[in-house]
Amino acid sequence: MNFHPIVAPYRITGMRLRLLCTALWLTLASLLPAAPDQPSTPAVKAEIVATVEAQLQAFRAGDWTRAYSFAAIDIRNSFPAEKFEQMVKQAYGPIAKSRKAEFGLCLDDGDQGVLNVTVEGADGQRTQYQYYLVKEQKGWRISGVRDLAAGSSRA
Repeated sequence: MNFHPIVAPYRITGMRLRLLCTALWLTLASLLPAAPDQPSTPAVKAEIVATVEAQLQAFRAGDWTRAYSFAAIDIRNSFPAEKFEQMVKQAYGPIAKSRKAEFGLCLDDGDQGVLNVTVEGADGQRTQYQYYLVKEQKGWRISGVRDLAAGSSRA
């Protein structure tokens, strides 16, 4: 196949490919918010724990409307209340039906927070999660949860 030099397909190989991948990676990395790396003060940790505990209590009571109120605005914009309930029941069974929770290390930067939580499910199994929170007008709200054993992160 002959190509005219002006319209020939541009091949990206070797060094050019590595440079392009590096530039793309650096661009994407710069768009991600930095994870909090400072331990929370006792007062901030108490606020963050209160938010997570209140949502867990709402789940235990079957009060999905109240549980939904603790989700960050981005979650509420992505999931209507019915879909939120369905997502939690399907993806976070131990959280949806927890017996109790223990709260560990808490980090924040004033706008974002991370809290390690060990949840005991209805079956007695303990699962470790990282809760991600953001500070909104009404206080700390949950923006995501990561199952530390599975290494996955969902909404």
